Amino acid sequence: MSLAELIDQAPVDPNRDRREYLGGSLIAHDCPRWIWLSWRWCLSPANEPRLLRIFEDGHLHESSTLKRLERFCEVEVRPGSDQVGGSLKDSGGHVQYHVDNILSGIPNHPGRFLFECKSASNRSYSSLIRAGSYQAWNEQYYGQVQFYLGALAEQDQELDGAVVLVYNKDTSEYYDEFIDFDYSVFDGLKGRAFSILDAEVPPEREYSRSYYKAKNFMSADDYAVYFGEATPIKSNCRNCSFSRLKQTSENGLWGCAFHQKKLSYKEQLDGCADHQWIPELVPGELVGRTRELATYKSPRGEINNSKHEGIWHYTSDAISFLTRTNYGTEDMWDDFETNKLQEIAREFGGSIEVQPLKKKEKDDDEKNTSGD
Repeated sequence: MSLAELIDQAPVDPNRDRREYLGGSLIAHDCPRWIWLSWRWCLSPANEPRLLRIFEDGHLHESSTLKRLERFCEVEVRPGSDQVGGSLKDSGGHVQYHVDNILSGIPNHPGRFLFECKSASNRSYSSLIRAGSYQAWNEQYYGQVQFYLGALAEQDQELDGAVVLVYNKDTSEYYDEFIDFDYSVFDGLKGRAFSILDAEVPPEREYSRSYYKAKNFMSADDYAVYFGEATPIKSNCRNCSFSRLKQTSENGLWGCAFHQKKLSYKEQLDGCADHQWIPELVPGELVGRTRELATYKSPRGEINNSKHEGIWHYTSDAISFLTRTNYGTEDMWDDFETNKLQEIAREFGGSIEVQPLKKKEKDDDEKNTSGD
């Protein structure tokens, strides 16, 4: 096995991207549906080795940049100390933020400034230079800065603005820009955050199937979930119809209406056998629902989302598998009709491990065909 393969096979926490809270960077995303699906743990965790290395390298660039800044200004958050941040006012601890740092004593810029550091490929960096401003380059990054400034101000930590540095990973160039606080942008993002917390079902889709962010930046599995072609790949309390968000404290509490209990972070990740999908996450028409089961009309007839054994009764994870096969071929469906898959899992004390969908490779004819 090569060194590259060994690096790629390093152990990865499968839940590393399952944040307990709705973060400031996600709130600034341009699609409320994507925010909601991420917040409710419906999308695949970002734990692919190459992607994790990009995140890790970004943190390394930030650390080296801060060391360079220390030569001529005050870096308020030292390595190993607590990050500056907190919880958005009145969010019950469900919306939180953590800033990169705060700088003061910058030559020719008196005051204290939020510091945000990004790294970019040469191609992306060049597009920033052409755009001429941080906002024109990336609205989400700009919104993130405005959200941090506003949230800090609400916690009586008002700053004099923000300064952003973008590092070109290919040429080691820096781009810098000072940004003033825009309350209207913050107010809009705050309203979006509360609408996400209040939403019990996913918002409508903002993207078309051909939109570049859908085609180029979503995995095949996330694409299917976003467009309602498949349920989330794994059941958990966040995507269960019995989950209830609590905004009565600052502890980010979740509860279960089925078991009438508060849920710990681990319990939310693990879910339970009584899980039922939020109906809007299931491809198929909801035709009936009780405490014990939900009935959907599928291409193969009516099926029940239920933990109970019997024909046409399927656990949430079994339904997740079925939706990734368009509810199966006829031969496969005969097996499911007698619940063979679930019977085998129960017999051996196992569970159904659903594999994510993959993007289809173009065949040779398609690769060699050019359109007018």
